[in-house]
Amino acid sequence: MSRPLLGRAGWIALVAVILLVACLLWWGRSDAVDRVWYLDLNTQTLFAGPYAAAPPIEAPSGAYDGPDAEDCDHAAGVLAMVVAPKSGGEAQVVYLLRYTRAGRALRQRQLDSEMLSPVDERQVQGELRIAAPPSRPGEAVVWHTMASPAGRAVMDRYDRIMGTGDAVLRLPGD
Repeated sequence: MSRPLLGRAGWIALVAVILLVACLLWWGRSDAVDRVWYLDLNTQTLFAGPYAAAPPIEAPSGAYDGPDAEDCDHAAGVLAMVVAPKSGGEAQVVYLLRYTRAGRALRQRQLDSEMLSPVDERQVQGELRIAAPPSRPGEAVVWHTMASPAGRAVMDRYDRIMGTGDAVLRLPGD
């Protein structure tokens, strides 16, 4: 008997990510949010970039030549989910997101037309990659599919931080 691709916890994590992306899409359609944080893979520094983009995007440092440069189209800017304690403590990058080359094309079509079917949306989500931020300069970023155990573990860390109610998502200008 074959084992299901995702268990209950995996489906919950996947749905949470899809809802998060949907919320960001909704925010991106309003005047409230038009800039989000990106991490420059070359310098490992944050920079503000457009919400309505399909990461990776061009970064201030220029072309990316890391191990997955081809799949990133040599773009060094990946979406960074930044959270901070409500009490005003130091913000931290909890996870990074980017699309594969195929996913970028699908996401750009989605941004241009807003008319993708649910099947297309599943394709877009299937091309989304997640990674924990590098813990030190020069450390390679290891990308995972959202549905993989390693991808779910990265998302679980975010869920634990946000689940306490003591942290908030930080956007440029906050």
